[in-house]
Amino acid sequence: MVTLDLDQYLELEKIALGAFAPLGGFMGEEEFWSCARSGRLSDGSVFPIPILLDMSAEDRARIRGKAAVDLFFRGVPVGRLHPTGVFRPDRPAAARLIFGTDDPRHPGVSHFYGLAEYFVGGRSSFASASRSSSRPMRKLPRRREHTLRRWAGGPWWAFKPGTRRIGLTSTCRKRPSSCVMAS
Repeated sequence: MVTLDLDQYLELEKIALGAFAPLGGFMGEEEFWSCARSGRLSDGSVFPIPILLDMSAEDRARIRGKAAVDLFFRGVPVGRLHPTGVFRPDRPAAARLIFGTDDPRHPGVSHFYGLAEYFVGGRSSFASASRSSSRPMRKLPRRREHTLRRWAGGPWWAFKPGTRRIGLTSTCRKRPSSCVMAS
Protein backbone atom coordinates (compact mmCIF):
# COMPACT_ATOMS: atom_id res chain seq x y z
CA MET A 1 0.00 0.00 0.00
CA VAL A 2 1.22 3.48 -0.94
CA THR A 3 -0.51 6.63 0.23
CA LEU A 4 -0.61 9.43 -2.34
CA ASP A 5 -0.54 13.13 -1.62
CA LEU A 6 -2.85 15.48 -3.55
CA ASP A 7 -0.38 16.16 -6.38
CA GLN A 8 0.31 12.45 -6.86
CA TYR A 9 -3.40 11.64 -6.81
CA LEU A 10 -4.12 14.28 -9.44
CA GLU A 11 -1.34 12.88 -11.67
CA LEU A 12 -2.88 9.40 -11.34
CA GLU A 13 -6.28 10.83 -12.24
CA LYS A 14 -4.87 12.59 -15.34
CA ILE A 15 -3.22 9.36 -16.47
CA ALA A 16 -6.54 7.52 -16.07
CA LEU A 17 -8.53 10.20 -17.89
CA GLY A 18 -6.17 10.13 -20.87
CA ALA A 19 -4.80 13.64 -20.32
CA PHE A 20 -1.27 12.21 -20.45
CA ALA A 21 -1.85 9.86 -23.40
CA PRO A 22 0.00 7.86 -24.60
CA LEU A 23 1.27 7.25 -21.04
CA GLY A 24 -0.46 4.41 -19.26
CA GLY A 25 1.28 4.99 -15.96
CA PHE A 26 4.11 6.78 -14.24
CA MET A 27 7.40 7.09 -16.11
CA GLY A 28 10.17 4.63 -15.45
CA GLU A 29 13.83 5.58 -15.69
CA GLU A 30 14.15 5.07 -19.47
CA GLU A 31 11.04 7.18 -20.21
CA PHE A 32 12.12 9.84 -17.71
CA TRP A 33 15.56 10.34 -19.27
CA SER A 34 14.16 10.23 -22.80
CA CYS A 35 11.61 12.89 -21.87
CA ALA A 36 14.25 15.02 -20.10
CA ARG A 37 16.77 14.82 -22.93
CA SER A 38 14.55 15.17 -25.96
CA GLY A 39 11.03 16.13 -24.90
CA ARG A 40 9.89 12.81 -26.33
CA LEU A 41 9.06 9.37 -25.00
CA SER A 42 11.34 6.50 -25.94
CA ASP A 43 8.89 5.57 -28.74
CA GLY A 44 9.29 9.06 -30.27
CA SER A 45 5.97 10.53 -29.07
CA VAL A 46 6.18 14.20 -28.10
CA PHE A 47 6.03 14.48 -24.32
CA PRO A 48 7.97 17.37 -22.75
CA ILE A 49 6.95 16.93 -19.10
CA PRO A 50 8.07 14.05 -16.85
CA ILE A 51 5.17 12.36 -15.04
CA LEU A 52 6.65 10.91 -11.88
CA LEU A 53 5.55 9.12 -8.74
CA ASP A 54 8.00 9.99 -6.00
CA MET A 55 8.34 7.92 -2.86
CA SER A 56 10.30 7.66 0.34
CA ALA A 57 12.84 4.96 1.16
CA GLU A 58 10.19 3.36 3.42
CA ASP A 59 7.67 3.13 0.56
CA ARG A 60 10.41 1.81 -1.72
CA ALA A 61 11.14 -1.00 0.75
CA ARG A 62 7.41 -1.71 1.09
CA ILE A 63 6.86 -2.24 -2.66
CA ARG A 64 10.09 -4.14 -3.37
CA GLY A 65 9.34 -7.35 -5.27
CA LYS A 66 5.59 -6.75 -5.53
CA ALA A 67 3.80 -7.17 -8.86
CA ALA A 68 1.04 -4.74 -7.86
CA VAL A 69 0.63 -2.10 -5.17
CA ASP A 70 -2.63 -0.52 -4.04
CA LEU A 71 -2.71 3.28 -4.11
CA PHE A 72 -4.65 5.21 -1.46
CA PHE A 73 -5.61 8.86 -1.19
CA ARG A 74 -7.00 10.19 2.10
CA GLY A 75 -7.64 6.65 3.28
CA VAL A 76 -9.61 5.62 0.18
CA PRO A 77 -8.29 3.09 -2.38
CA VAL A 78 -8.02 4.99 -5.68
CA GLY A 79 -5.92 2.78 -7.91
CA ARG A 80 -3.21 0.25 -8.41
CA LEU A 81 0.37 0.51 -9.60
CA HIS A 82 2.25 -2.30 -11.36
CA PRO A 83 5.82 -1.20 -10.61
CA THR A 84 8.48 -1.88 -13.22
CA GLY A 85 11.37 -0.17 -11.49
CA VAL A 86 12.51 2.29 -8.88
CA PHE A 87 15.20 4.87 -9.63
CA ARG A 88 16.99 7.86 -8.15
CA PRO A 89 18.17 10.23 -10.90
CA ASP A 90 20.99 12.77 -10.80
CA ARG A 91 18.70 15.68 -9.95
CA PRO A 92 20.96 18.60 -10.97
CA ALA A 93 21.63 16.98 -14.36
CA ALA A 94 17.92 16.25 -14.85
CA ALA A 95 16.94 19.78 -13.79
CA ARG A 96 19.34 21.30 -16.34
CA LEU A 97 17.76 19.18 -19.08
CA ILE A 98 14.15 19.80 -18.07
CA PHE A 99 14.26 23.42 -16.88
CA GLY A 100 17.45 24.73 -18.47
CA THR A 101 18.90 25.41 -15.03
CA ASP A 102 19.71 23.67 -11.77
CA ASP A 103 19.22 26.85 -9.73
CA PRO A 104 16.91 26.03 -6.78
CA ARG A 105 15.44 29.55 -6.97
CA HIS A 106 13.62 28.44 -10.15
CA PRO A 107 10.14 27.30 -9.02
CA GLY A 108 10.15 24.14 -11.14
CA VAL A 109 13.63 23.16 -9.98
CA SER A 110 12.68 23.89 -6.37
CA HIS A 111 9.63 21.63 -6.67
CA PHE A 112 11.66 18.88 -8.38
CA TYR A 113 14.35 19.00 -5.67
CA GLY A 114 11.65 18.85 -3.00
CA LEU A 115 10.19 15.55 -4.22
CA ALA A 116 10.90 12.35 -2.27
CA GLU A 117 14.17 10.52 -2.82
CA TYR A 118 12.99 7.80 -5.22
CA PHE A 119 10.76 7.56 -8.27
CA VAL A 120 8.80 4.47 -9.26
CA GLY A 121 7.61 3.74 -12.77
CA GLY A 122 4.93 1.41 -13.99
CA ARG A 123 1.46 1.05 -15.43
CA SER A 124 -1.34 2.28 -13.25
CA SER A 125 -5.05 1.72 -13.03
CA PHE A 126 -7.62 4.02 -11.51
CA ALA A 127 -10.23 2.52 -9.20
CA SER A 128 -12.38 5.56 -8.45
CA ALA A 129 -12.32 9.30 -8.05
CA SER A 130 -11.89 10.59 -4.55
CA ARG A 131 -14.95 12.57 -3.45
CA SER A 132 -12.68 15.27 -2.08
CA SER A 133 -11.13 15.93 -5.49
CA SER A 134 -14.17 16.21 -7.74
CA ARG A 135 -14.06 19.12 -10.12
CA PRO A 136 -16.77 20.10 -12.61
CA MET A 137 -14.41 20.11 -15.61
CA ARG A 138 -13.22 16.51 -15.16
CA LYS A 139 -14.63 14.33 -17.93
CA LEU A 140 -14.13 10.71 -18.86
CA PRO A 141 -12.49 10.10 -22.26
CA ARG A 142 -15.74 9.42 -24.18
CA ARG A 143 -17.39 12.56 -22.82
CA ARG A 144 -14.25 14.55 -23.55
CA GLU A 145 -14.18 13.29 -27.15
CA HIS A 146 -17.89 14.15 -27.55
CA THR A 147 -17.19 17.66 -26.23
CA LEU A 148 -14.24 18.10 -28.60
CA ARG A 149 -16.34 16.94 -31.55
CA ARG A 150 -19.02 19.47 -30.61
CA TRP A 151 -16.37 22.20 -30.47
CA ALA A 152 -14.62 21.00 -33.65
CA GLY A 153 -15.39 24.23 -35.49
CA GLY A 154 -14.13 26.35 -32.59
CA PRO A 155 -11.04 28.53 -32.44
CA TRP A 156 -8.47 26.18 -30.95
CA TRP A 157 -4.95 25.16 -31.77
CA ALA A 158 -3.97 21.54 -32.07
CA PHE A 159 -0.99 19.38 -32.71
CA LYS A 160 -1.01 15.78 -33.70
CA PRO A 161 1.44 13.75 -31.60
CA GLY A 162 4.27 12.46 -33.72
CA THR A 163 4.25 15.47 -36.04
CA ARG A 164 5.76 18.93 -35.78
CA ARG A 165 2.69 20.73 -37.10
CA ILE A 166 0.79 23.11 -34.89
CA GLY A 167 -2.52 24.64 -35.95
CA LEU A 168 -5.94 23.55 -37.04
CA THR A 169 -5.62 20.35 -39.02
CA SER A 170 -8.24 18.32 -40.84
CA THR A 171 -7.08 15.22 -38.95
CA CYS A 172 -7.74 16.93 -35.63
CA ARG A 173 -11.13 18.15 -36.83
CA LYS A 174 -12.13 14.61 -37.90
CA ARG A 175 -10.59 12.72 -34.95
CA PRO A 176 -10.14 15.14 -32.03
CA SER A 177 -9.21 12.37 -29.61
CA SER A 178 -5.98 11.79 -31.58
CA CYS A 179 -4.80 15.38 -31.06
CA VAL A 180 -3.77 17.58 -28.18
CA MET A 181 -5.92 20.70 -27.98
CA ALA A 182 -5.50 24.14 -26.46
CA SER A 183 -7.72 27.17 -26.84
